[in-house]
Amino acid sequence: MSLQNTLFPWQKEWLWPDLIAAFVVTVLLIPQAIAYAFLAGLPPQTGLFASLLPLMAYAILGRSPSMALGPVAIISLMTIGTLADVSIPSAESYPAYAALLAGLCGAWLLVFFVAGLGTWTSFISHSVISGFTSAAAIVIIISQLKFLTGIDIPRGGSGWQPLVTIFEQWRDINLTTLAISIGALVLLLVWRLWAPRFSANLPNMLASLVRNSGALVVIVLAVSATLFWSLPVQVVGQIPTGLPHFVLPEFNQLNWRELIVPSGVMALIIYLESLAIANALAR
Repeated sequence: MSLQNTLFPWQKEWLWPDLIAAFVVTVLLIPQAIAYAFLAGLPPQTGLFASLLPLMAYAILGRSPSMALGPVAIISLMTIGTLADVSIPSAESYPAYAALLAGLCGAWLLVFFVAGLGTWTSFISHSVISGFTSAAAIVIIISQLKFLTGIDIPRGGSGWQPLVTIFEQWRDINLTTLAISIGALVLLLVWRLWAPRFSANLPNMLASLVRNSGALVVIVLAVSATLFWSLPVQVVGQIPTGLPHFVLPEFNQLNWRELIVPSGVMALIIYLESLAIANALAR
């Protein structure tokens, strides 16, 4: 085996599947990253910026084909919850605190790597991973109810606060938003069940594209309907174009000591979530 094949074990047969995966992930990552930025209390463009460098870095340094990189719902929710003690989303210092928190999480992950935390994962049972994944899914679903119903649910409170608020303010549900949400969920389920049957007689490359493009179809239909019919739903609005100027926040003016322990907890959650996703996809 040549040195090139040892360092970069990529095969030409993977080109088309990789292109399909890259196209689908890129299209889905744009609205997903914007949504996660809102969850974290940050401007929508920050989610897009946070999706660029991790993907490029992991393409060079990573070795797991099942690992997912980029903003995720759990960490976005933990970000706004952790920063609540030192800043608020409307404050000028909030983005700097978010950058500081991300940097501290990265430092903790480096410590975990040096300590060989990866070797400890063999002691984590499948039941624990499954339970963590299910709990994360429940938290994500509850956090998205405000967007599915169009009800302005205040931040903070208990984890069940969105359910209580929706129950109390059910008359204020935006029926158009709710219809789009339910329609999107139904279409995703139908596509997942029927796409393999429709694509059974297609060439492998085209069949793979059909099977994995359900979410892409949902996004295109939802955006088109909102654009052409001017539906009464809340939209993201104008997003600044171009790349930002990369500057380091003045960390010495931030209360970084308050974030050391919470960032360690977040780093552990990041590690466990990545492990759970990678194991689920690998199986």
